[in-house]
Amino acid sequence: MLAQLATVKSRLALVVTDYDDLLTNAIKAVSARFDNECNRTLARTVGIAHEFDSNDTESCHPVIRSNPSPNSNSNPTKPTAGPSKPASNI
Repeated sequence: MLAQLATVKSRLALVVTDYDDLLTNAIKAVSARFDNECNRTLARTVGIAHEFDSNDTESCHPVIRSNPSPNSNSNPTKPTAGPSKPASNI
């Protein structure tokens, strides 16, 4: 989750626990929406471990990608640099 229940309750000035389940579900839904829209996992993952060889001088961290959102451009066009016609010799 991108936010903690205690933080959200503090910002909303709530001290009662009547809405904890509702707020928790809203936080989870909004967090999942951000992950889907950005095609990334933004929240910290608990219990994940990455092992690296002590002899390596560089480390390559895994990239966690989700499926592209329906609003994203799944077939982006290649950018073009320069004029479309070759330059004539002057």
